[in-house]
Amino acid sequence: MLFTIVIPTRNRPELAEFALRSALRQDFDDFDVLLSDNSSPEHADRVRQIVDSIGDRRVRYIRPPSEMSMGEHWEWAIPQADGDYIGVLTDRMAFKKDGLSRLAAEIRSHTIDVITYTSSGVREAAAPFRLQRPPFTGRLELIESRLATRLLALSIPPWGVPTMVNNFVSRTLLHQMLSVYADVFTGAAPDQSFCMHTLDSLEHYHYLDVPLMIAYGIKWSNGHAVGTGRANVASREFVGNLMSKGGLTFAPIPDVMANHNVIINEYCRLKAVQRSGRFVDLDLARYCYRLDLELAEQGKDLQHPDRRRVEAFRLQHGLPRIAPSITAQLGLAVRSGPAKRIAQTASDRLGVNPTNRPIGRFGSVLEALSYEEDHPPRPNSSASGFLRGSDRAEAKAAGVTVR
Repeated sequence: MLFTIVIPTRNRPELAEFALRSALRQDFDDFDVLLSDNSSPEHADRVRQIVDSIGDRRVRYIRPPSEMSMGEHWEWAIPQADGDYIGVLTDRMAFKKDGLSRLAAEIRSHTIDVITYTSSGVREAAAPFRLQRPPFTGRLELIESRLATRLLALSIPPWGVPTMVNNFVSRTLLHQMLSVYADVFTGAAPDQSFCMHTLDSLEHYHYLDVPLMIAYGIKWSNGHAVGTGRANVASREFVGNLMSKGGLTFAPIPDVMANHNVIINEYCRLKAVQRSGRFVDLDLARYCYRLDLELAEQGKDLQHPDRRRVEAFRLQHGLPRIAPSITAQLGLAVRSGPAKRIAQTASDRLGVNPTNRPIGRFGSVLEALSYEEDHPPRPNSSASGFLRGSDRAEAKAAGVTVR
């Protein structure tokens, strides 16, 4: 079996069904699906009914012995996959039908341990649904892990790092990592934990700058909820599990809940046990800058305790204050305040994102997915690839050149 698609799900039967059906639509045969159901009993019954009703022999249903945190669930489920290459499709993502065949072509043409890819997106709160298609180059790139860790140390997280939800990893490499490290997925966030372990394990990895899936259901996203300060049921559970285990104990400012702090927590956690020497010291001034920007995006003013913690840390360590980019100063990058709230409302309720003009008016996410497949976007040789445009400019200003 060349591929196993792992679908971890919890208490979202309808989303799990859509992800599963998208996986089974592949125009490629050499794969199976492992659906791991971490739901409470009332939801688990419904998920099992869905799997039984589909009745596809390529699907294997498993269920942990007790309900687990997200990281524990991934650590338990993913190693049970049998494919030569293993990837995760969360229950709010859908594979395009040619996704696996595109990946198989690259794997058969190159020696690949990890191959990462990108996605299009649907912003939906209600119909009409609209499709967002970020520019892409269409190229396969070989990315040096040392470049990725250098950018992370500068608080410039690259778009194209492997996070398990956007890549396939060879089963051989995955089990090597599981034997070397105490854990691979059970940090503050399993996707970022996997990312750091991979960057420590490999000198380079492959990035295919092609959208192979559609991400949707942003209102159910933990990352979106944390990044905007708009909690949902899943994000409250995620943060609660995290805080019950001590929170972001490896981050320089451990008490502040923000996506960037989660990433940096995992960077610092791996740095403490690294084997490669690729994880260098953080640029603390840039760390404070990025963290404060995200807190502003959450709608927190300068007097909020979290922002005061960041400022106190900066002063305590004698760090320079980094001025906002020119786009932020001119208001071209909507960061906080009334403009941010208006943009979020338009995006979440109306399906409109003023900063990335969407296309189409679809009655369902499936219609949007079908349109994406039947009218594939064209590559753009001038697209940014592994590192998005604004981050590329920041990297250049920090002295790091990205091809």
